[in-house]
Amino acid sequence: MTIGCNRVARFGACALMTLLGATSISNADIVYDDFTGGSIDNSKWTTSLPHSSSALSLSSNRLRFQGRAFLNSIDDWDPVTDPVTVSGRWEFGNIDDFLQIATRSEGVPNSFPHENKNALELWIRPSAGEFRIHQFVNGSELNIFTMPISIQAGDIFDFEVFDDGSSFSVNLTEVGGEGVSAFASVNTALDTGFKKVTIHNRETAAMFGYLHEITIENVPTPGASMVMLSAAGIAGIRRRR
Repeated sequence: MTIGCNRVARFGACALMTLLGATSISNADIVYDDFTGGSIDNSKWTTSLPHSSSALSLSSNRLRFQGRAFLNSIDDWDPVTDPVTVSGRWEFGNIDDFLQIATRSEGVPNSFPHENKNALELWIRPSAGEFRIHQFVNGSELNIFTMPISIQAGDIFDFEVFDDGSSFSVNLTEVGGEGVSAFASVNTALDTGFKKVTIHNRETAAMFGYLHEITIENVPTPGASMVMLSAAGIAGIRRRR
């Protein structure tokens, strides 16, 4: 099953989903970072800079990504054992840049253009006006889901990615602006053999974006009861005045 919805304030409506019930988790854990220190915390993260233009640097309590810089969790996060949520805030520095957030990740760049070798991920490209959920297995890419979304350079979005090992859900909400938001969920039991969380951006030197903060945590699995309410009209076109 695949579910998708997006909306723009004042333009149309979208499907609403309510999840009822929850189960407990066995090993609750949490990692949080707001990048206020003087360097990347190597107790939480490893990095990979696959080519000469790749860089990660701290800037005004934000982590600046340039040229497909990889930020990988030190810890393994196995969504089958304990479902995991990755949430945080991202600022798009360039309309041609990407934001890619992966679970079930190896965190190892493949050959150029240095995509993740193995991962299940959210992929956002503002210039294409869309986001995707797709997978990489041994460097081979398969797109699972695509949805339109309107994002401009300088826009800031809160993101939440949920993975329970059998489904992968994404929730995006603009901070300020015109209230652009989107939700999507797909069923996928893909086993990459890896369990890192990875964040990276696009491969070219001119591309950059900022991670303001991030939380990775184990969360309860939603119960089986699900209610969906549908409203007429899905999506709208973002308008800048």
